[in-house]
Amino acid sequence: MGRIKSLNRIIIRRDGKPQPCKEKLLKFGKTSDGYRQVMFSMGKINKTFKIHRLVGIYHVPNPDNLPEVNHKWGEKDDNRACSLEWVTRSGNQKHAFATGLKFNKRGESQWASKLRESDIIAIRELLKANMKQKDIGKIYGVRQSTIYCIKARKIWAWL
Repeated sequence: MGRIKSLNRIIIRRDGKPQPCKEKLLKFGKTSDGYRQVMFSMGKINKTFKIHRLVGIYHVPNPDNLPEVNHKWGEKDDNRACSLEWVTRSGNQKHAFATGLKFNKRGESQWASKLRESDIIAIRELLKANMKQKDIGKIYGVRQSTIYCIKARKIWAWL
C-alpha cells in the first residue's frame, strides 16, 4: 500500500536495560520536489529514504536490473507497488516530460532569468539603433555575451 512500518524489536535504553518496541506505521515527510520520504534511525545515525524507492526495492520485480523507480501514472503520492515500475534514467525522464511532470521552462519562467519579455523587446530596439552591446548589457545588468545571444536569437528566439 506504499506505507512503511517499523518491525517488532528490542532496543537498549540509555540505562542499559532492554525495552521491547512494537511495530508501527512510520510518519512520512515530503521532499522539496513532492516525493514522500521516511527517516530511519540507529543510535545517532539517521538516514532518509524515498518511500517509492523502498517499495520498489522490496515489492516490484526488477529482472533487468534497471536503476530507477518510476510512478507509472505520475502521482508522486501513490507509492503502491502496482503503480511503480523499474526504468532507465532516460525512460524516467521521457515519462516525466510526456506526463507533464517536467517541462522546459523558457524566458521569464526560468528561475535564473534576469530579463523579462519587455526587456528583450527594448534591447532589440536598442540594437536596431546601433547602441553598443556592452552598454546595453550595463543598463540591464547582464553580460555583453547575453546581449549578443539575444541579437543572434540564440536565446529568447520566439520573441
